[in-house]
Amino acid sequence: MEQIKATETLVDSSLRETKMHGTVGFPVGVYLDDFSDFKNGYICWHWHEEIQISWIIEGEFLCQMEGRTVRLHPGELIFVNRGVLHQIYPVQKGYGRLYAFLWDPEFISGGADSAVYQEAFDPMLKSGPRCLTLAETLPAPGRRTVGDALREIVTLYTQHPAYYHLQVKILLSQIWLLLCRQEGEAPEPMTPERERDEERLKRAMNYMHAHYSEHFSLEELAQQALTSRSELCRCFRRMLGIPPKEFLMQYRIQQAEILLKNSAYSIAEVAEFTGFSSPSHFGSCFLRYVGCTPREYRKGL
Repeated sequence: MEQIKATETLVDSSLRETKMHGTVGFPVGVYLDDFSDFKNGYICWHWHEEIQISWIIEGEFLCQMEGRTVRLHPGELIFVNRGVLHQIYPVQKGYGRLYAFLWDPEFISGGADSAVYQEAFDPMLKSGPRCLTLAETLPAPGRRTVGDALREIVTLYTQHPAYYHLQVKILLSQIWLLLCRQEGEAPEPMTPERERDEERLKRAMNYMHAHYSEHFSLEELAQQALTSRSELCRCFRRMLGIPPKEFLMQYRIQQAEILLKNSAYSIAEVAEFTGFSSPSHFGSCFLRYVGCTPREYRKGL
C-alpha cells in the first residue's frame, strides 16, 4: 500500500486526473496533503471519476468549482461529486494540511446493475449535489461522528489489521449513507445549461493545453469551443470564476514549473516554450503566481 502523502496532481489534456487511486482490487486512496510540500502551493484544476471527501486538518482553504468558492476551516469537510471540475488552495500559501479520501463508487455499491447502486448511487451521482460541506462532528450511521469514521479509515489504511479492506468498505458505506440522508441546502445539481457550459469549458481547455506554447486569439479559442467570444468568457466566469486568459496564464505557469524542475532548458527557453513573449514578461508573471522568480524557483529545487 502506498504512503498516504501527495505532492502534486497530474492531469491529462481534459484536466482528468491520471493517477489511479488505490488498486484494481481495492480502489480507495487516502492521502495526507501537506501544502508546504507542493511546489506550486495548491492543487490545480482537475476532475476524476472517483468520489472525493477532503477533510481540513490545519489552516483555511478555498475550494473552487463551477463558479462557486467555498471557504473551509479546520474540522470541516467537503464532498466533491464524480466528474466535478475543482481546485483547492490554502488561504495562506504553502500552509495547511488536509486528508483526501477518494474511492470508486462501484467499490461499495456492487456495480452499476445492483439494486444498491440504482437506489443509493445513481441518483446522487447523476443529479445529486455537485459538492456538499459537512462538519466532522456530524453524527454518522453506526459511528459517533463522521470525523470518527474518517479517523478510523486513516488508521486502517496505514496499519492494515485483519479484515481492514472490509472494515474500510463498511465505513465508506456509512459515510455515503450519511451523504444520501444529509438535509439542508445543497448546491444545484447538474442542469442542461451546466452540462453545456462544462462541454464548452472542456473543449476550450483541450485547445489551450494543446496550443499553450503558441499565440492565439480569444476568437480562435471560442471557435474551438463552438461558441462566441463573449459567451465563452461568460462560461468561464460562471464555471471557474476567472476569464479564459487567466486560466491560460495559470496553465502556462504550471507547465513552466515542470520544465524548470525536470529539464536543463535555460529560463529564456522555458519562457519561449510556454508561450511568453519575453523572458522579462515570463519572470514577472512567474513571480506573481508562484511568489519567486524562475531562477529562485530552480535554485530551491
